[in-house]
Amino acid sequence: MQSIHILHLVRPAEGGMLQHVQHLLRGSSASFQVSVACPPDSRLFREAPEGVRRVGIPIYDGWAPYHDLLASLRLKEWMENNPVDILHMHGAKAGLVGRLAARMMKKTPRLVYTIHNFIEPKNRWRKRVYQGLEQWLLRDTDCLITVSHALAKHCGSRLDVSEEKIRIIHNGVALPREPFTVTDARKFLGVANDRFVIGTISRLIYEKGVSFLLDAFHTLLRCGYDMDLVIIGDGPERDKLERMAAKIDTKGRIRFLGHVPDAVRFLRGFDLCVIPSLQEGFGLVAAESMLAGVPLIATFVGGLEEVVQDGETGLLVQPGDACALAKAVERMYMDPPLKRQLAMKGKEYATAYFTVSKMLQETLEVYRACMKERGAFDEEKVSL
Repeated sequence: MQSIHILHLVRPAEGGMLQHVQHLLRGSSASFQVSVACPPDSRLFREAPEGVRRVGIPIYDGWAPYHDLLASLRLKEWMENNPVDILHMHGAKAGLVGRLAARMMKKTPRLVYTIHNFIEPKNRWRKRVYQGLEQWLLRDTDCLITVSHALAKHCGSRLDVSEEKIRIIHNGVALPREPFTVTDARKFLGVANDRFVIGTISRLIYEKGVSFLLDAFHTLLRCGYDMDLVIIGDGPERDKLERMAAKIDTKGRIRFLGHVPDAVRFLRGFDLCVIPSLQEGFGLVAAESMLAGVPLIATFVGGLEEVVQDGETGLLVQPGDACALAKAVERMYMDPPLKRQLAMKGKEYATAYFTVSKMLQETLEVYRACMKERGAFDEEKVSL
């Protein structure tokens, strides 16, 4: 029995998008023929699950029209030689390259496009070009998936997408089968078991708001609180943030650990996880923290408002407000029963709503619906 062939197309990906695609590749390979197209030097290409065919397509991040066209032509040629039933594109760049390739084909695959984050070019001319291209390409897109209601609303207003074409599927999260104990995690983080540790896992870019977390931590130190701050992640803002930290802390209480593979293993080493984002499509680390039973403070932005219920499963503060962030940390520090209650409720909520199995089931439903709408669904072709 021949299965439906699904090709996932991804730009160089890290963090939440990488985990999301890896979960889909593992979860759907038993029911479908699955391939993944991504840059040959990317982590996803190296770590694709066994049984998943890898296709090297050099997709460039950022503004690169010439390279995008070349990638589209190469993808078109591959799909014509290896018939694809569903092309599932992840992120704006893959959405552009994939749908351009499909436009040039005589027989196009079903097109599923997942938007993982807010896309808003700062340059006014590029913004207009992006919106025009999206509106043109969305005509042929069978389904647009967003990872939060906030993203769906954004797409509906900025891109004029009909509600019928949008499907909201929250990211699924899972903890390692053998997560580190608190003691082992603290040993890796370089802090003693008796210290109060604030932690964050983030790509170090401006939109993640880590500078405001440093400002809040500075306020807490000046108020006499003796705490540690651990920042896991890397990115273009790291040097700037480290210089900022050096002016705040002279006793080694702020630690930058850089990129750490499977950083979720160390969440239990945090007394408190803080997500200070200025913009967030979903908030994967927030959901992972809740699932790990780690109390959480985040901001009122994007998908975070759907992941965290203020005062129930965590605390939310206004983005960019270091003073409010410091007060929320102080409140957690001074009220251990509240911290424990939020951690317990957060774990229950994440377990109920943000599982990998739920995400997989809803995504597979999208695939089936796309095949049926095109009149190409054949029960005999699918081993489910």
